[in-house]
Amino acid sequence: MQDSRTYQKSLNPGVPIGAFVSWDNRTRVRSGYRILMGGSPWRMIRLDDRSAVFARKIHAAGRLGASVASDWESKAARELMARGFVYPGVATASEKIDKSSPRSADYCVVIPVFERAKQLAELLNLVRIHDGGVAEIIVVDDGSENAAEIAEVATSFGARLVRLPSNQGPGAARNAGAHIASKPFIAFLDSDCMPTAMWVEQLLHYFTDPTVGVVAPRIKTIIEDSSALQRFEVSRSSLDMGCFPDHVKKGGRLSYVPSAALVVRREVMDCINFEESMRVGEDVDFMWRVSEAGWCVNYDPSVFVHHRSRAGLRSWFVRTFEYGTSAALLESRHPDSLAPARLSGWNVGILAGMVFDKKVGALSVAVIASGTLACRLRQLPRPIPTAIQIASYGLMADIEQLGRLLRREWWPIGLLILASVPKSKMGRGGALIMFAPIVADWRLENQRLDPCRYALMRCAQDLAYGSGVITSAVRAQVWRPLQPEVSYPTVIANRVISSVREVGHKLGSSKTFPKFSRFVSKRWASDASSSG
Repeated sequence: MQDSRTYQKSLNPGVPIGAFVSWDNRTRVRSGYRILMGGSPWRMIRLDDRSAVFARKIHAAGRLGASVASDWESKAARELMARGFVYPGVATASEKIDKSSPRSADYCVVIPVFERAKQLAELLNLVRIHDGGVAEIIVVDDGSENAAEIAEVATSFGARLVRLPSNQGPGAARNAGAHIASKPFIAFLDSDCMPTAMWVEQLLHYFTDPTVGVVAPRIKTIIEDSSALQRFEVSRSSLDMGCFPDHVKKGGRLSYVPSAALVVRREVMDCINFEESMRVGEDVDFMWRVSEAGWCVNYDPSVFVHHRSRAGLRSWFVRTFEYGTSAALLESRHPDSLAPARLSGWNVGILAGMVFDKKVGALSVAVIASGTLACRLRQLPRPIPTAIQIASYGLMADIEQLGRLLRREWWPIGLLILASVPKSKMGRGGALIMFAPIVADWRLENQRLDPCRYALMRCAQDLAYGSGVITSAVRAQVWRPLQPEVSYPTVIANRVISSVREVGHKLGSSKTFPKFSRFVSKRWASDASSSG
């Protein structure tokens, strides 16, 4: 088995010349493309004149993107892509499938299945209709009790069958199928999926870039009845990663893609496997390890795979709870990666002033934050309006994060806030932070439900997931998934440290506080060495 770190060194650092890159429409520009705001995670970057011209060229090219024409553009495109400002050009289905792209003979389909013979038959029928009967199919029976029925279905569609002696989970089943696959690309499909025509072929064009290791389509829930759950799942399924193309990486805007439908380069599976000890969250762990090994993981929402919704509210709630229980194990495998929210210290101060009805204090913090940022942007035209706009974007993003935190990992505190609404102005402010993002999402999404039922379903989904996170954290005694990160302004933090050092020095010089003097010296010496 090849070591992923060794293979990483051989990857091409630039985007292939002739490839197309497209602009991310969520990116905002200022000062003639010299400032970009957006990316994954959200950030503000400055560009020199040459890079600004290249960024303008990509933005003007529209949906299909601009062609990379030189070595310099190749490396510049890779840098912008790594930061989430551009992504591989999105083409139509006919444009994606060209002579230079890998074809259907280059991939095999791996289907893990457990006790779903009827759904397996429907899935295999669709695969055979779409591929014309030429693709290699591997069905992995993950210890089903109806093994004979599974075998009969697999044989009738010409699929190879691998049977595991006991139920070992989806990760082990995918690994078993990948180990016997002989093609350079592997398409993983869960048995409750319903693929669309040519979905794999439309994703294979990404692999002309040798740095791309995994590509995922958008997974959309199909409506099988008119229940509120089905209609909610269509617009808010936990498997649906949204309508924007993106790059998948730990800490990014899109941190993972589900493994229900996935195309993986065989070389990736040769060095990185799904973690077989994880029953849930194994796809998150897999994506993070693939990204850490230097491979690109792409998400293309223009390619669809349909998915059946779980029948019944109870089954849906339990499954969402189980997703949350993966948090503690993921944190132990990837330390400091699962903070439930990452907030700005400035915005925490502003929100605290708003909630506690200290409007003057909130306004003062907002003015200081915008002024500090404007000073950093003073060399650019119109620094004050730009700083105010950036600060506003950050505040809105943190309000959304804080509201989600109070509905999910901190839902007991959220319930106390809601209980205090009739009597407390602070409670009403907290409730506004919790529910304003839900109302905004309802207006933006396909409104198949009225706002009341939509809000109830969102809260139930967040409650189930948050309960799973809390349960796993308590069982494993791992508290990081419950602790939000707050980044304090560097200028203020340095000033506070300097002031404390001065006070410590004055106190320590007195004969009355000799122990405090030694404590301060040791403490700041250790902090300085750790920060260095």
